[in-house]
Amino acid sequence: MQLKLLPLIFLGVLVAFVVASGWSKLGGGEECKEKLQSLAVADKLNDFLLKYNCPLESLKCINAYKNNHVDTERFGLASVTDADHTFAIEMVCYDAEGVPVYENKTSYMELVADSALKQVTSSQVQTFTFYLSLDAIMEADASFRTYKQSAGIQPVPILGCLASIVAAIAGRSLL
Repeated sequence: MQLKLLPLIFLGVLVAFVVASGWSKLGGGEECKEKLQSLAVADKLNDFLLKYNCPLESLKCINAYKNNHVDTERFGLASVTDADHTFAIEMVCYDAEGVPVYENKTSYMELVADSALKQVTSSQVQTFTFYLSLDAIMEADASFRTYKQSAGIQPVPILGCLASIVAAIAGRSLL
């Protein structure tokens, strides 16, 4: 009887693991870039990105990710509201001639903004953080690392294998 519950317990743990990170993928492309360009502090964002040779008008937004949790300690914020979220932007920076600025091509940026990625307060401007690679952002942000590492997990095949193992232990075959 208890062996029948094992796959359900495993599924619950897997779902909790993926959900615990709090991250979700929003998509990318022009809509992502337009949201960045329409931020109330787009000029400050562009100034920040220029320090990394990545002008806002020349970057290509690959994907945007959102987390409803803001790590106030990591970002140095005294407080946040329920409307504040952490965003990670996966992007490629291009120079004026259209050549990728960085050899590894994909860079990341994190920032704190409202849930619609429209408003950034003056204190949230300090949360702009640039990363040269996926490894760099995953080293700095454990929850993003958890999300990216779990994104490749496919629970259905895993559950199928687990069910076969449980059935074999119970002396039955599912084949």
